[in-house]
Amino acid sequence: MQWRRAGGMAVVALAAGNMVAEALRAVRDARDTDYASFISAARILAAGSRNLYSLAAQHAAESAFLGFTPPPSVANAFLNPAPAALALVPLTGLSRTAGLAVFLAAALACVAASLVLVYRRLLAPLPQGWRVVLAVATVCSLPAGMTIALGQWDPFILAPATLAMVWVAQGRRGFGAGLLLSMVMLKPQLGFLIPVFLLAARQWRALAGMAAGAALWLLASYAILGSHLADWPRLIVDNDSATTIQTLGIPGLAGMVAGSTRASFATWVAFSAAAVVLAARYRRRLAADPAGALALGLGVSLLLAPHLWSDDLILLALPLAWWARFQPARVLACVVALCAAWGIDVAIGPLTGPHLETFVLAAAVAQLALGVGRPFVARPAPAPARARPSPSALPSTPR
Repeated sequence: MQWRRAGGMAVVALAAGNMVAEALRAVRDARDTDYASFISAARILAAGSRNLYSLAAQHAAESAFLGFTPPPSVANAFLNPAPAALALVPLTGLSRTAGLAVFLAAALACVAASLVLVYRRLLAPLPQGWRVVLAVATVCSLPAGMTIALGQWDPFILAPATLAMVWVAQGRRGFGAGLLLSMVMLKPQLGFLIPVFLLAARQWRALAGMAAGAALWLLASYAILGSHLADWPRLIVDNDSATTIQTLGIPGLAGMVAGSTRASFATWVAFSAAAVVLAARYRRRLAADPAGALALGLGVSLLLAPHLWSDDLILLALPLAWWARFQPARVLACVVALCAAWGIDVAIGPLTGPHLETFVLAAAVAQLALGVGRPFVARPAPAPARARPSPSALPSTPR
């Protein structure tokens, strides 16, 4: 028992310490974070321009922010919705370090909120010891720490998605849960199959809320950019066509093996269609476990995303947390395997490595799929055997 407790505390200390260390590293190397492209996009809007999705405009703004002119092939393109850039306009007057510190503080607050919700709500059926270790391990894994190191958007998706899952599990506030899920519009490829699984699970209100939230994102984007909004899909296609074969996930793996972006696209279409068919085929099981269906929809979206990096795997915390409700030991082993795979991928090369994280992700999604709709039933503890009196025992003496 003591070694298990010591091991659990080691996991908690390593995961939490890594998050803090990644935040400090990001602030120290602000120029090397994705925040540079985000705040550069905000500077374009702050200057009164609507030409947000022009690579030339983004490159010029990023050069001004960095203090030097990076090669166009190195500069990160801003591909997120326009409201995301507008939200960062108040930070454009701060220095690189101060602005990134504010951004990361908000991101860490989202991670902390998700951690509390996973511990108190999603993992509630488990003993307290398991809840602490699994909550920290799933939300604060080593790949998840990359989202802080890079100054990415994922924590701002994770926190509302966690609350949405709690509401779906409780069977209340369905429309509100859908609105929260629409935060995935920050990086739409990470949740593009969630509506399919909500539909299969007959979560009509959540589906309507997500559609309404997505419509609000698009309307706000049009209000900010006007006709320049049409540049957004073109920039996404041009950028993803150059990076798909380097990313994680099944499409990236297929593209890396074939050496072709066409293979990535064909794999994405084929596997996405198969996911839709399977969701319809097993709709009864999904309807019996709405929160599990949501977790599976997120997991399958990650696995089939045409643009997925290690930092995005922080969103895997929700599928892992739901899976942990019936197989906690396997989930902990999966997190350990994911961290090991990430370490190997980074050591060999994040762009040219074996992408072992994809295989761990696929195994996790497969295990979750087997458990959705079939909740784990704990075996009743055997009744304690009655002590039989020894023939040599003394008779009891009344007081």
